[in-house]
Amino acid sequence: MKASNYFLTICIVTYNSGDVIGQCISSLREAIINSGILCKIIIVDNGSHDDTVEKARKIYPESWIIENNSNYGYSKAINQAVLGCKTNWFLFLNPDTIVGKDLFTFLKHADHLPNVSVFSPLLVNEDGNVTRTSYKWPVLSKELVRLFGLERVARTFIISVNNPLPFIREVEFPEPIGEVKVVDYVAGAALFIRGEAWRKIGPFDENFFLYHEEMEWCYRASKYNIPVFVFMRFKVLHYSKRSSKKRPREVILWKYKGLLYFYGKYRPIVFVVSLKIALIISFTLRSILVLLKGDIDRAKVFISIVKISLSKGAL
Repeated sequence: MKASNYFLTICIVTYNSGDVIGQCISSLREAIINSGILCKIIIVDNGSHDDTVEKARKIYPESWIIENNSNYGYSKAINQAVLGCKTNWFLFLNPDTIVGKDLFTFLKHADHLPNVSVFSPLLVNEDGNVTRTSYKWPVLSKELVRLFGLERVARTFIISVNNPLPFIREVEFPEPIGEVKVVDYVAGAALFIRGEAWRKIGPFDENFFLYHEEMEWCYRASKYNIPVFVFMRFKVLHYSKRSSKKRPREVILWKYKGLLYFYGKYRPIVFVVSLKIALIISFTLRSILVLLKGDIDRAKVFISIVKISLSKGAL
């Protein structure tokens, strides 16, 4: 069963998200009612061991739920959700988010702007402060700065590595949209994609298990001259890193595995080799340090990154 002929299809991937899925879906329900749009929610559960599915069914019984028997990863789960969907817009939404009731009313205005196909609302944390919403394309020098803990030195030379909202330029759209920033790519916590653009560019690359899949997709979009926007006036609350805190050691492995894959797919071989050498040196040193502290599990993760970096393939 697939969504067809909907104005908006919302896709949520869950994994042991029972502590957050309720407030996420409740906020969506209010926004859908407020906007009056024809909308469908598709939840793909990656083998949760908690009450995620039960809560989702209870709060929003109209949602379609796909239950995987194991964790397929984010990219594959999203591709499952959208397969065969006919919709004007997709919203790929993290379960640890709360949307405002006017968000989809605004989407109806964005729908009439033909040059708007990919965008994110501004992401804020519980205190209302702007959190990581957009990014620049990966740059080897910045990766080296991060790997060797040289952020303070980098700031001395005005090399920004922690800006939560880097952008290319600012533009102004008619009311009620207002101020907009054009960026390289956005975080995937609340990612709107026009259905036509998704079908043109294709699905997420399933070689990304978790992290960097939205970066690679937006990179492909840039080859079609499709801009990516952040709409500053419309906000989504994102409990940043709540999910990743449950699996901090796996997260760092997935991040660097995905980054290596991206470099192998799009960057010159000399960049790939340089990044691999840096990863080998950095995580060999880190593994030694944590072993001295007796943290064997963390050392195993660091050694796994070293092994990936030593492999011949991008992964």
